[in-house]
Amino acid sequence: MILSHDLLDLYAAVLRELPFVEDVRFDSVFPKHVEARTPDVSVALHTPRGEVQLLGEVKTSYLTHSVANGMLSRLGPETGRWIVLARHVGRPLGRLFRDAGLNYLDESPLAVAAQRISRFGTHFMKNVLRIR
Repeated sequence: MILSHDLLDLYAAVLRELPFVEDVRFDSVFPKHVEARTPDVSVALHTPRGEVQLLGEVKTSYLTHSVANGMLSRLGPETGRWIVLARHVGRPLGRLFRDAGLNYLDESPLAVAAQRISRFGTHFMKNVLRIR
């Protein structure tokens, strides 16, 4: 899988919004192999208590329950060292990941931010610039 730096920048922006994350760095992007536990990317989170290293699994297509279960079985007891970066993680998958101790982040905070920016732009155009 070839990862876009724009996509990683979006995830980094969302991670930086967390109150305990001071900075985020994607150290390296690994080529995907058939091996079970090859990460897509290495994620370094800088927190007030130091740096936290996570291995990242990036899912650019729809994440199904069967794909999620397969991922959990491949990772085994090491789920706490991993983070899943996906387009959308619904409530059932979020609960599944939480119960397994797997970190995850999806793009839904980005959609909310984009919606707020769009509303601000509309407000600015109508009320400040007086463009109808």
